[in-house]
Amino acid sequence: MLGYHQLQNAVTATCAALCLRWQISDGSILSGLENTQLLGRNQFLKKEELDALGLSGSMALLDGVCQDSMLVLVVAMASDKDHVGFAWEFLTGLSFEAIFLTEVNIAGDKSRTTSALFLRDIWAEACSNLGVKFTPENSTYDLKLLDASVPCTGNSTTTILGASSSVIRCLKASHKVLQERKGKQPGTIVVTG
Repeated sequence: MLGYHQLQNAVTATCAALCLRWQISDGSILSGLENTQLLGRNQFLKKEELDALGLSGSMALLDGVCQDSMLVLVVAMASDKDHVGFAWEFLTGLSFEAIFLTEVNIAGDKSRTTSALFLRDIWAEACSNLGVKFTPENSTYDLKLLDASVPCTGNSTTTILGASSSVIRCLKASHKVLQERKGKQPGTIVVTG
């Protein structure tokens, strides 16, 4: 895994194991450090954060996903993550009304950010390979009013797949999709990466 902070994390984990006097051999610690992978990391939005973004009435993923809830996924990822594996994990067993790919600064910098368009291509291929029906929103990238351009009505068995460099635009589009599709059913925006 990339990043100086990952070295600090490895040292912390090793010290914790040694301080707790767990019966872990040096070889096991070394093997664990050499083979550690991280598909991605979840970032949870609190109610106050959703309200501040003007997304009141949406739910945030807090501890697992409600199976009865309509889901919209917003994904941003660092360049050193397993993009394909991450997409497959989410698309296997879960159904989404929409998936929006976006970009964020990683450790205050864009240099490790994966482009939203690249992520959209990976997720489109994963959808195709897994038989997930999707509608690519090729026209949504970097539109100033992404949330106003997303078609929300129609067959909700088809996942909308879009990309924007703006997290805010993706969240607003997510909110619109849920508001228009969910009816009385609960909806959840899952923000991850």
